[in-house]
Amino acid sequence: MNAAEVASKLRRFILERSNFDDPDFLKDDTDLLSAGVLDSLVIVNMVAFCEDTFDCPLDIDDMTEEHFSSINNLAAYIAAKLPSQTQEGGPA
Repeated sequence: MNAAEVASKLRRFILERSNFDDPDFLKDDTDLLSAGVLDSLVIVNMVAFCEDTFDCPLDIDDMTEEHFSSINNLAAYIAAKLPSQTQEGGPA
């Protein structure tokens, strides 16, 4: 699974749990923290979603503002942790 596929699943997760009237508001580079998209409860739910959906345990030390600042950043972090990334033409 590549970062674009991960981003798509993350976007869907966020939109399903948000009260956005306009889903076009949520871009892959939207600052999720500054825009008020993520709060502590959503982050906890998102971590559980990521671990379940991508079978990818998230290291507590990696739960940084940088990783959770946008869909792009979180998707890149998760995609890099997936073992299949190197098999699908990703970085070796």
